[in-house]
Amino acid sequence: MVKELLERGGVSRGYLGVQLAGSFEANDALKLGMDRVQGALVEGVYPSTPAATAGLKANDVILEVDGTAVRNENHFINLISTLPPGRRVRLQVWRQQRAVAIEAVVGDWTRSQSRFRSEP
Repeated sequence: MVKELLERGGVSRGYLGVQLAGSFEANDALKLGMDRVQGALVEGVYPSTPAATAGLKANDVILEVDGTAVRNENHFINLISTLPPGRRVRLQVWRQQRAVAIEAVVGDWTRSQSRFRSEP
């Protein structure tokens, strides 16, 4: 990060473009057919973002990023934000009571953040 700051004058942060649930409780997991609480629950997907392009949907639960188990929404945000824009990642997602693999390309938060200020 320091090298990037010195070379480019700033730090690029990765993002996918999802709105995550602030809490993911046992009742939520049961409703989705999960046997335990794990991962980050997607509440919504912003249009024209890497998440939308990858096919992520509301009520998906992101379980893994490149083989790393996701503990909760903050852990997921931290995992993605440290990745360089343009990096292809493999997500394991819980959807319709089964795990599915999705590939996504990490976007550049610095270039995209202005459009999110005006969206809900």
